[in-house]
Amino acid sequence: MSNDVMLPLLPGGQLVERINKPLRIIAPALRVAASCYAHEKSLRKQFEKLYFSAPVPTAHLPYVRIEEAKLYRTAMLPRAIEVRQAWNMLDAIRSGGQSIDTPTVMKMLSVLLKTLAKKKDAAVDPMVLMSYASLFDEDIDSLGSSLNLWEEVPRHPVVVALAIQYLFHKQIFSPVPAELCNACRRVGEMLRQRRRQAAGWLVRLSEEDAYLFTHARDEWDAYYQDAESRQLAVAFQNVKRTWSDDGNRQVLINARDVGLQELGA
Repeated sequence: MSNDVMLPLLPGGQLVERINKPLRIIAPALRVAASCYAHEKSLRKQFEKLYFSAPVPTAHLPYVRIEEAKLYRTAMLPRAIEVRQAWNMLDAIRSGGQSIDTPTVMKMLSVLLKTLAKKKDAAVDPMVLMSYASLFDEDIDSLGSSLNLWEEVPRHPVVVALAIQYLFHKQIFSPVPAELCNACRRVGEMLRQRRRQAAGWLVRLSEEDAYLFTHARDEWDAYYQDAESRQLAVAFQNVKRTWSDDGNRQVLINARDVGLQELGA
């Protein structure tokens, strides 16, 4: 075990930065994803205030629906790239393609155990540290799901770092292994929720654009004549619905995607 595991905890020090570094990378994406639901909700209120403050004649509803699609697309497109980038980052974490390595997790956990230890001047017991680190051993942890004994622990470095920060905010003393596992699972679920919110936002933008492609084709064609607009459209392509659908919306989206490809997007 390297000596830096035993170094005293210093604010902003090298060991603390082991935890903070991945969080600094993910923080902008999480802020964007967290804003998606509120942004869509505010657009809904804005639309209802504009068009439903008084009863709308049935004959005018198709026009109103086109105006709704235009309002959403106009407001959402400027943010499309940053939301897509946030979704990409969260989707990469969800896929579980990256697992934290043992030296990194030991250094992160040494900060956690040292910070929350009852005796701040005591060194972290190497055996205890290894026991905690073994929770993130892929081979050992997979036994739990194989035998239906426990749920696997998310092992992405961002999840582990966020779980440690979560425990800093919630724990008074060092967590037992089960509390660390539960913190990682809770963080993993919250990240999945943020990913779904970003995906839902992108799907909504895609659906509104597809509606205009179908019902206001001349305006749709005119909008995508310049390269900048076509570049924005790339941001909401290939994000699929993750909830039930009658299929009609996806048919419209697929047709619109063909139209974008014909324009060179």
